[in-house]
Order: sequence, then structure tokens, then C-alpha cells
Amino acid sequence: MRDYFKDDCVDAARYVETKLDLLSETALIIYPILLKERLELLVRFPDGLKRYTVKISAERLTQEVRELRSKIENGPHTSFCLTLNSSTTG
Repeated sequence: MRDYFKDDCVDAARYVETKLDLLSETALIIYPILLKERLELLVRFPDGLKRYTVKISAERLTQEVRELRSKIENGPHTSFCLTLNSSTTG
């Protein structure tokens, strides 16, 4: 594909599979499953997988996530975050 598009950036877009279980023996891994009337969370603990149900509609959860994102992007620490991002990517 790199030859077809004449762009080395194609390599950066390639999918790389990482087994999350191998990243850390102590980290929790959360698999969210958004359904119409509830959120199912599969949480991998070091000793196994557990399931949790959260009674929230997909519409309400989407609204909450958008509000959180807006607060993060426009909050009091926005300029600090932008400075960090520009210094680490440039």
C-alpha cells in the first residue's frame, strides 16, 4: 500500500494486535458493551473476568460522555494540556 499511495504514513495506520492481558499482571481491563437500555461491563481482574450491569440508556450514556469530553477539552487545565500535547508531538 505504501507504494500505491506513495506515502510512508500508511505504515502508521496499520493495525497492530496487542494482547491486553500481557501488558500488565495487575491492571484492570474493561470491555464496555453498550446496549439500548443498559451498559454491560466485562472487567478482567488478575483473578478472572467479572460482569457488571449498569442501568442506563445508550442515549443517556452518550450524552454523559459528550458532557465529560467537553469539560475535559474546555476545562481550566485546557491550556496546560494543549501545551503538553504540542511539546510531546512536535
